[in-house]
Amino acid sequence: MYSMFTDMHKYLEKYPENTYFTCDDRKLMRSAELMISQCYPPSLINHMDECLQKAGKLVKTPKEKMRLKFVELDFAYLKSTVKALTAYRAFLLFPGQSLFQQICQSLREREEAIANYETAEIPEEWKLRHREKRYYPSNFLAGGTLMGKLGAPFTWDYREMEKTGRLPIVRTKEANARKAAGGMSIDGKLDEKTWQDAPRQQLEKISGGTADTDTFFQVAYDDEYLYFAFEAIHPSLATQAFSSAGKDNYPREENIDLLINTTGLPKRYFQFVLAPAPDSGMDAAMNIALRGADPREDILDCSWDSNWTYAFQLLPEQNKWTAEVRIPLKDLGEFQVKPGKSITMNVGRVHKNRLFLWSPNPEKPLFGNTMYFGNLVFE
Repeated sequence: MYSMFTDMHKYLEKYPENTYFTCDDRKLMRSAELMISQCYPPSLINHMDECLQKAGKLVKTPKEKMRLKFVELDFAYLKSTVKALTAYRAFLLFPGQSLFQQICQSLREREEAIANYETAEIPEEWKLRHREKRYYPSNFLAGGTLMGKLGAPFTWDYREMEKTGRLPIVRTKEANARKAAGGMSIDGKLDEKTWQDAPRQQLEKISGGTADTDTFFQVAYDDEYLYFAFEAIHPSLATQAFSSAGKDNYPREENIDLLINTTGLPKRYFQFVLAPAPDSGMDAAMNIALRGADPREDILDCSWDSNWTYAFQLLPEQNKWTAEVRIPLKDLGEFQVKPGKSITMNVGRVHKNRLFLWSPNPEKPLFGNTMYFGNLVFE
């Protein structure tokens, strides 16, 4: 055990204690995934595993056995986490079923390690020396729930992926924006000729795969505006009532989220949220200010205002609602619209606490990850 912990601390001492939370040195990593990979390389994990197996043959007293038991419980969690991260990094370079199955097996081992730890009997006199059960919030440890703080692969709904045979490989989606044919009336009816001809896009589950409730959208433009048409299936719309939420607010149980990045830079987009209720829309800018990009990261500026317009129609007899959006191009930054030009965007929907997304995000239940935005090409 002395050899195991000595070897482990050689790696841990390279990184200052609690630096992830308190240190302002920008040279240090902020990614928990990278920290784990650096502090616990596979060679160290293998050495620690060998030491534990040898220790298991040497312990004799109940106290020694209890101590070893808790070390083994913690190590099982660490080992399965490192195995999953190592396989995931290889999967990014060589995506395929073989590595995917190794990741899934590691995730199962990790969940088993968590369950074993939480069901372990801890003697009363040991509780102050060892962690209490439920020491960590479950969302830090979650596997396959899209909630893990480490991100992919711990957030994958891997059981669903195994069931469907779908690998978590994201290919950039593409939608075409058609030049508007004549005037566009923003009334939510979708009866303009432009919408009869424009190609339709369909949303998926947020992590990928066929959604159980359909949502469609179309895009058009002219020299001044960008237009969107939405069709959202809602089986219980006849019994649902939506109240006005007011400016820069919206019903949380039913809404459509439109995110547009015209800058070409990561973590930057204009956001428009609308719902099937009057005066229930929000516009905001992520990491974009009138004076330029905010030097801080992940600042959603809800004070930003666009002269945008939306309208909706409730069609309970058809179990759906429709909407139209008009956004002034000049509000989306300095870019020129012309045939062949493209920007990136995504469209999400919240429906009864379920999340759907046009260009899926397999890592976390977030609409605004610009890494997974699709392309919008102007025809």
